[in-house]
Amino acid sequence: MTRSAVLLEAATRVLGRCEVTAVLGDAVVRVRGARSQEFVVKQHGSRSKHDREVHAYRRWTAALGPSAPRLIAADSATMAIVVTMLAGQPCSGDPKADVHHQAGALLRRFHGSEPARELPWFPGWLDDRIRHWTSQAKTLLSA
Repeated sequence: MTRSAVLLEAATRVLGRCEVTAVLGDAVVRVRGARSQEFVVKQHGSRSKHDREVHAYRRWTAALGPSAPRLIAADSATMAIVVTMLAGQPCSGDPKADVHHQAGALLRRFHGSEPARELPWFPGWLDDRIRHWTSQAKTLLSA
């Protein structure tokens, strides 16, 4: 069974009769349901990626309101999700200032969705990352 067929089967269990209208990636398809609604169906390659994305949809995307897709269903067995389709098109070429402004406004809403909290481990984590990337770049950088 092809990946698209697996995703269509997952969508059909949730949405009823539907059809694949576009293959958006190796593990992502767009489907149209019986009432002409469009959805995106995605299958994760690992349990951790699936759990992270489902958690984000359930916990944080509400803060973005209509600017974020809504989680319709998550199937733990197949690691597939069904989300609503947002209108729009990928930004081609150099993004314009208004696209950056919109992204910044959404990011501000996202970061404001929970109260600030201390992350005592973060400075040590940053130090480790800096050491790692500095050692990787030694042959590329002059003194």
